[in-house]
Amino acid sequence: MSIETNQTAVVNGASVEGRAGGSSLRQPFSIARKRLVVGSILVGMVLVAFEGTVVSTAMPTVVSSLGGLYNYSWVFTAYLFASTITIPLWGKLSDVFGRRRFYLSGMVVFVIGSGLCGQARSMESLILFRTIQGIGAGAVIPLSLTIIADLYTVKERVRMQSLFGAVWGLASIAGPILGGLITDYWSWHWAFYVNVPIGLIAGGIMAVGMRESPRPTHKTTIDYFGAFLMTGTVTLLLAVLSLGGKTYPWDSTPILAACLILIAGVWLFIRVENRASDPILPLNLFKDRMFSTSCITGFLIGIAMFGALSFIPLFVQAVIGTSATAAGSVLTPLMLGWVFSSIVASRLLLKIGIRPTLIMGLLILLVGCAGLTQFDAGMAKSTVAWTMAVVGAGFGLSFTPLLIAMQNSVPRAQLGVATSANQFFRTIGGAVGVALLGAVMTERMQGRFIDIGNFADSGLSRDQIYNLLQHPDAIVNSATRHMLPPSLLHAMQDILANALHHTFIATLVVVIIALISAFFIPRYSTRDFEAMGERL
Repeated sequence: MSIETNQTAVVNGASVEGRAGGSSLRQPFSIARKRLVVGSILVGMVLVAFEGTVVSTAMPTVVSSLGGLYNYSWVFTAYLFASTITIPLWGKLSDVFGRRRFYLSGMVVFVIGSGLCGQARSMESLILFRTIQGIGAGAVIPLSLTIIADLYTVKERVRMQSLFGAVWGLASIAGPILGGLITDYWSWHWAFYVNVPIGLIAGGIMAVGMRESPRPTHKTTIDYFGAFLMTGTVTLLLAVLSLGGKTYPWDSTPILAACLILIAGVWLFIRVENRASDPILPLNLFKDRMFSTSCITGFLIGIAMFGALSFIPLFVQAVIGTSATAAGSVLTPLMLGWVFSSIVASRLLLKIGIRPTLIMGLLILLVGCAGLTQFDAGMAKSTVAWTMAVVGAGFGLSFTPLLIAMQNSVPRAQLGVATSANQFFRTIGGAVGVALLGAVMTERMQGRFIDIGNFADSGLSRDQIYNLLQHPDAIVNSATRHMLPPSLLHAMQDILANALHHTFIATLVVVIIALISAFFIPRYSTRDFEAMGERL
């Protein structure tokens, strides 16, 4: 992504930030137009916040409808991968050709992908359509934040961030409940269709309210080869994590060959980015310990975050045995804890600094993830709710310090790059994490063997019992779950509970590693932090 010098132009008494070399919004913006643009961005944020939590809640029911429990994690991985890998390219194209056209392009792609997801008739087609949806999502939030930076001064942006945080939090809290209600009383298809009218409203408001000056005509080089290499290496990494130990043994020729190609791809990407005049990802930033350590820690926390959001509803609905609405509501305490602790984090940062706040958040997250490993079929709902609140509090206290740390590690001219990198590595961690944790779940499910003869009195044939044990999608849906013989149902729930138990253990290990990495972040005193705040 290009690194440009921020400038401020004063037009008709209104301060409108632009970027040297091509940006942006150099014409005057009336208060009415600013409100329209902000309204579009708020609707877009609601859209993305809903997408994550609504779909997480609906997915167990989707699995029971389409089948393919073993491909469960790929529905999340495909979306996360596509949205993350396109962030640098969307940002670069918007720097060169304008924010408005690519915000609208991303929104259109997202809406089309959402409509196609609602039409999916197999798990494979759903994964493909989720990829299209993710490509569009890669533009919405990054370009929203960039447009706000173009429109408002730094002091004004602080107030806007409070508004965005409140809207995001409320949407995230309402999302699981909405997803459950849609799934239980309407259809899981509408968990995707609901994005279409919201996306059209956001795009329409932006189209009316946003206006940009003509772009300079000077030639600009875009690092397409670097973007291609980044996409290829991350795709190969996810393929190895998803196929290794499942389709192919870890020591098989295809997996080993893929690992060698992956290493070569990473080496070539580093070489290309070091020589590029305007790289997609400036590698010189990683020489700063604050930046590099924050990237690593954010990557690890991303694994834990998306693992929790993806697999906890599955445990509640299939193992404990609840409806989609109840499974969605279990995420509400997590989001409440997240929103509340994010507010607390901003105050703690000023009092004790970046590293102590981050370590405190990771310790709380560690306690919450340890609680996840104790989940079983008889778990009380109140215990589940408190555990979710603790997990959410850990996330809220962890993400804010990481963002500030990465922004503090670069000059002001590179704040956009640092902010994008924060989101990029966290979401890449989520994509890798969902694939990795999904592989753990699948391996543990396939590794359990049960004597079919124990269920001879169930009224089902040996072939029917064997098929159910190999494809336990029936236990996810409350309707089909009640049709199973009790002994067989409990056996199948035990298989899934054991698999998810090991998934939560893997999540706990990742959080421990993240906590260790946090101790390598340089310590900043309160005075240093306040000086940074004045500078930014």
